[in-house]
Amino acid sequence: MSEGGPGLTNASQAELAVLQRLALEPLGTIEEGSLGYLIQAIYGHMHSAEQWFGRDPGDNLLNRQSLLPWVLGTGVAAEAYGTEVQLSDGTEVDGGNAAHEMDVHRIFVAAVSQNNNVYKVELWHGLTTFAAAALLTETLLGSGGAAGDFRPAELNSLRVPCNHRIWARAKSATAGPDTISIQIGVHTYNG
Repeated sequence: MSEGGPGLTNASQAELAVLQRLALEPLGTIEEGSLGYLIQAIYGHMHSAEQWFGRDPGDNLLNRQSLLPWVLGTGVAAEAYGTEVQLSDGTEVDGGNAAHEMDVHRIFVAAVSQNNNVYKVELWHGLTTFAAAALLTETLLGSGGAAGDFRPAELNSLRVPCNHRIWARAKSATAGPDTISIQIGVHTYNG
């Protein structure tokens, strides 16, 4: 065993030192697609600021100062999607800077209309309309029987330019219409 900690051999310490160096090197100095590049991208993701957005009471779009959620309706039939809701017009995250990227990292459920239910929420992104948008991420969210049992859920989302618009839509396992109220957490990246 080495002096670096329990369970770490000298070889493990050397590998760890290489990974730490790669994580801290400027991204432009590392070959794209290499292990070092991937480590740097992961390091950047883990250490970028998360910004939480609620619904602006004026225009219903993203607002970092608002705690108001968006209310997503589900379809009338079980497992039918409700009408999509536009969350962003592409100007709110990082000023809509197309050279910077974002990912939707977490979702918070503020309320549901039907307890003991399963909801599927999809987030979409694009530059023009929902009809031309692409899927950004999706998640399943279960509602328990007690009010206030909600916690932020992690999302795995694509990185997209900050000037993209975002839409959300939902469906539930039961016949509706039901509602699920959400807020989103976003990471931003410089290029």
